[in-house]
Amino acid sequence: MIAEIFVPVALGIVVLMGGLGIPVGTPPLPADPVITRVAPEECLWYFSWYGTAKPDQKSDNQTEQLLAEEEVQQFVSQVVESLSQALRKGAATEQTQILGGESPKLLKILLTRPGAVYLSRVNLQGAQPELRGGLIVNTGDQTKEARASLEKLLSILPPQSDAPAESAIGGITFRRIPLPAGVPQVSWGFKDDYLLVGFGAGGVEELVARLVPDAAEASWLKDLHARVPVARPGQVSYANVAGLIKQVGPLAESPQAQLILRAIGLSNVRSVGSVTGMDEKALASKTWIAFHGDPTGLMASIAGKPLAAADLSGIPRDATFAMALRLDPVIVYQRVVESASRANPLAAVLAQQVLSEIQSTTNINVINEIFKPLGDVWTVYNAPSAGGALLAGSAFTVRIRDRAAAGKTHEKLLGMVRPSMMQQSRSEGKKPDEIHNFDFKGQKVYYLQFGNATPFAPAWCLTDDTLIIAFYPQTIKSYLSRKPSDGSLADVPAVASLLAAEPAPNFISYEDTTALLDLAYPVVQLLAPLASTELYRMGIEIETTALPSMSALRPHLTPSHSVWRRTSEGVVMERRQSLPMIGVSLDSVAPIGAALLWPAIGAARGSAQLAQSSNNMKQIALAFHTFHDANSSFPAAYTADKDGKRLLSWRVTLLQYIDKKLYDEFHQDEPWDSEHNKKLIERMPTVFKNPSLDGEAYAGKTTYLVPTGAGTMFVGAKAPGLQEITDGTSNTIMLVEADAERAVPWTKPDDLEIDPKQLFAGLEKLRPEGFLACLADGSVRTIRRSLDAEMLRRLFDPKDGMPTSF
Repeated sequence: MIAEIFVPVALGIVVLMGGLGIPVGTPPLPADPVITRVAPEECLWYFSWYGTAKPDQKSDNQTEQLLAEEEVQQFVSQVVESLSQALRKGAATEQTQILGGESPKLLKILLTRPGAVYLSRVNLQGAQPELRGGLIVNTGDQTKEARASLEKLLSILPPQSDAPAESAIGGITFRRIPLPAGVPQVSWGFKDDYLLVGFGAGGVEELVARLVPDAAEASWLKDLHARVPVARPGQVSYANVAGLIKQVGPLAESPQAQLILRAIGLSNVRSVGSVTGMDEKALASKTWIAFHGDPTGLMASIAGKPLAAADLSGIPRDATFAMALRLDPVIVYQRVVESASRANPLAAVLAQQVLSEIQSTTNINVINEIFKPLGDVWTVYNAPSAGGALLAGSAFTVRIRDRAAAGKTHEKLLGMVRPSMMQQSRSEGKKPDEIHNFDFKGQKVYYLQFGNATPFAPAWCLTDDTLIIAFYPQTIKSYLSRKPSDGSLADVPAVASLLAAEPAPNFISYEDTTALLDLAYPVVQLLAPLASTELYRMGIEIETTALPSMSALRPHLTPSHSVWRRTSEGVVMERRQSLPMIGVSLDSVAPIGAALLWPAIGAARGSAQLAQSSNNMKQIALAFHTFHDANSSFPAAYTADKDGKRLLSWRVTLLQYIDKKLYDEFHQDEPWDSEHNKKLIERMPTVFKNPSLDGEAYAGKTTYLVPTGAGTMFVGAKAPGLQEITDGTSNTIMLVEADAERAVPWTKPDDLEIDPKQLFAGLEKLRPEGFLACLADGSVRTIRRSLDAEMLRRLFDPKDGMPTSF
């Protein structure tokens, strides 16, 4: 389950965070046309950096002026040199001496000179994962040093005798890097002043073919620069989201992954690309998210109605940090459930079950009593006028749509929370936590007074149009005391210009960088000696005097801000700041990290397949229980005609809760292999496909079987009910993952007949640790092969009255 949740969520992070980093090189060098041509037309992922130029103190760009400050230059030089020395000092062997001495040299060249890396193929669907891509770096006048460092570093790797050391491609000599088995091949070489590295089969050939002078720039790259132009690009990243989802194969095709992809809204994202660099005055980062059609799921929340100046009226003008977002919780909920239901019709049922459980526990209808009374403008901020620095001046607000309904919900929540607080305090023998209130400016302010020593007194107030939440009551009082003449964040020139631009943003974040530095710098000074001491213990010597002074930093700082805008071509996310940060965007780093972890992918795929299979069984169990809710029994193992002849499997019966359209296409009065019904076998829902079984031999077949026969839940054509499971649903096996050799056409009324003398028959070979079993309560467990046969018999029997332990 972890793997199939990770894939879509990781892709979601790539989309939401991609491109909001800072260039590797600041200020950047001019574009290198050779490197630009290398980007392939068919590309899954791409990242390029323009290298680092010498900062010009006469530049109009505030960031470049800051980097040109002598104190900043000295600080950067000392940090780099100290880290290099630490690596060299820690070298105990010849290999580590080479590693510590040459790694910093090569890394500095690679990061400060122009370069690009890309992937054109990633295949996780076969027995052995594979990739294809390339890397190119213009090493310039440092080519000799780069080659020497690379050769020394590679000399400490153990040789691999099964591969030729060198090969000539396109007149260039490439040397293969000796890597462990299972890792895609990597070869490197130099063409003039360019370091070339090819990954995977065909990687080198593809890279060399793009070096010809007449190679056309990739259309997606040209389009990206046109959509999100930056005056002086320093970093470009691109992720072909649709292609990546397709390439990760089963991990993205599982019902759970599809559910998450659609809920997030990634299922109709075509690509995400970003350009980061410098504009006339500061650092600029722009990201373009391209969609197939309109945004869906959570993605729809970053593409909704734009913000107006009035929506920022609750944020003080002197805010040091603020965020505002337009988001309607009812619409977001509806879109997420609607999108997820397209992947799995049971998603809506599951969502409703969760809401019903909340209502039965709290007596609160989440949709009608919480979501609907709330409006669609959400803000969070910190301001000196609201109470001071950091948490003392921070508040969260949300617009209220229906004050009367919100007030009733508030009273209901108070009535529920207060007694439980008292009861808990009595049971713990301490002073009770209490909710108090007071009147201020015609409003009732509530706050929580903790019984133990806690430096917070969370407070809230429900006005006619706004819910305000803060860490202290004084922040609420400051909010209520503000007058229209005091102004708001919308009156700050930088923010006003953002609101006036077309199209107007539906998300804004703002930071007064100078004010935040004023707050943070004294703390940094206090901690610097402690940090210096700790670094020294690690072998890194950085003097506290190296820290640049405020006079070197403050004059070059301007406010920072981010916006999201909905355009006809997609969503554009922009970030502007003057204070440089060290780092790259997540869509750049993620594939590099994945490459370093490549040897572990094979093992992870096994765990992913186990998790995916477990989730398939949970989805099937949910359909079983949904059927029971509607029919007061589970489906029988098979349907039969009036003569008792078997027709269709229980899997077809459950289709009405998994894929209603497909269910309606079956002729229910015909057997599974009738002329009509057998044509539908190839359309087996993914929830019945075992991810561990690939290939044509298993097309349309499943190993998710119910145990049948005497002493099981499923006997003949009888439909079992919960009332018959007297041993308890958590002690009875309802569904199993059988061995590959037991795979059956999913529509065929054929399951696992339990042999009392060989209880593990058909369940011993697929997984070494045991077999997956879904209990009648819907939970999935691994039944170990070491389990006593008698205990397994008890688990199969729903009403033998014997205790179980496993």
